[in-house]
Amino acid sequence: MSNKIVIIGLGQLGAVFAHGFLRSGRTVVPVTRGVAQQEVAADVPRPELVLVAVGEADIDAVLADVPDVWRDRVCL
Repeated sequence: MSNKIVIIGLGQLGAVFAHGFLRSGRTVVPVTRGVAQQEVAADVPRPELVLVAVGEADIDAVLADVPDVWRDRVCL
């Protein structure tokens, strides 16, 4: 299993999680606005976790764009 953690949204909450995962030795793969999730999924198809850390206004659009290969690894 990959030790890569994909974090969608690196605002206040996402940054806190990213820091913690990095301290635990995981590789953090950030997905920010303007970065296509599909492109990241092509490079990281089976991450350990996909953490969605976006605001309520963006959550529906972000979840609609989550690639199929990540769907069983999404955490809100």
